[in-house]
Parts: sequence; structure tokens; C-alpha cells
Amino acid sequence: MQFTPDGKVVYIASNGGEWNDYGEYSGGKYFIIVDKQKSKPYDEVYDFKYLKAKDTFIAFVQDGNDILLVEYVNTK
Repeated sequence: MQFTPDGKVVYIASNGGEWNDYGEYSGGKYFIIVDKQKSKPYDEVYDFKYLKAKDTFIAFVQDGNDILLVEYVNTK
């Protein structure tokens, strides 16, 4: 979970999957939640980071066979 300077919360959520005996989660879809707004479902979210200079969050995600860099601009 991360926060913007103006107090918005950003985190990764998932649903539809299950945990195995090794503590690994699989089978579900992942969402990036930015200030209560849910992204489209992704197969995997690898990392996300807040870029203070741009007031933007970026995330590496897997969507099918594609690895994408998605950007969420903080709207005030």
C-alpha cells in the first residue's frame, strides 16, 4: 500500500484465486485500486511505484501474454 501526498491510497487487490500450502496465491485476477477506483483485471501485478515528480503511479502488469507498464495519473 502507498499514499499520495494528498492522502489517496493505492494498493493491489485480488479475487477468484486460492492460496496453496506454500503460501502462493494463484488462479485469480489482480486489480490496482487508486483512491477507491478499481482498474481492469490483470493476470499479475508485479510492482507499482509512486513517482513524486510526475504525481503518478506506475505498475508493471501481465495482461494475457503481454507485459505492460500502466500509468495512473493522480487527479486532484
